[in-house]
Amino acid sequence: MPSGGTGAPAPLVPDRLARLTEALRRHWIVVVLAFVAYVPPLLTRPGWLAADTKAYLFINPGDLLARAAYMWDPNVAMGTVTHQNIGYAFPLGPLFWVVEQLPMPMWVGQRLWIGTTLFAAGAGFVWLAKRLSLSGGALLAGALVYQ
Repeated sequence: MPSGGTGAPAPLVPDRLARLTEALRRHWIVVVLAFVAYVPPLLTRPGWLAADTKAYLFINPGDLLARAAYMWDPNVAMGTVTHQNIGYAFPLGPLFWVVEQLPMPMWVGQRLWIGTTLFAAGAGFVWLAKRLSLSGGALLAGALVYQ
């Protein structure tokens, strides 16, 4: 218990706010990278899906995952050897299947995937650049260019 005569514990809100402020001050580059990675894709053509080579990924991801396990696909033409399904089996297939199960529009799930890919690229650059002793503006500029 803190001293002060009242016997009441000190409020936690200022302490938590101070810790949050300090964390943001230390990790401001990551916050900027997250903003740049997620906000523009989410604001680009809301409600529209970006074109992809596999429309099945958005239309019926469960069916795509079920058929990805087999080499022969009798549902296309008179049968064909699949050559791209396995590439979409992980991680995109399960991701879009989860998005389909959630009360979330498919276009939002697609933009979150794009943002996550961009953020991972920028954060990876930050990790590497810090090991090379870059900091400040050079670190942010490099991460944004790579992202």
